[in-house]
Amino acid sequence: MSAYPSSEVLEKQAAEQRARIHHTALELISKVDQAKQQLSLEHHVRKYFLAATIIACSLAFFSGYVFGELFAARLRYLINQHRSRSPDFARDPPHRQFSITQ
Repeated sequence: MSAYPSSEVLEKQAAEQRARIHHTALELISKVDQAKQQLSLEHHVRKYFLAATIIACSLAFFSGYVFGELFAARLRYLINQHRSRSPDFARDPPHRQFSITQ
């Protein structure tokens, strides 16, 4: 008997090692894919659909409210400017108050 293992034994051990490495690599790839899926925005929106909808609707409502208030404040400012220049503004008929020709 020789002190070195035979080539058949070494080939068998190499094949077993390759199989273990292949299995470990496949397991790692599947765990990475699963982690990517769980961290994706799409996954969280689907999981928390009601909360995402409420947040989106709230943002839309409040942004509309803010822009509407800005528009109304600008309109009030313009009306007050017009009133200060025209003292008989209140006596003008409603259809002439915002006429382009004035």
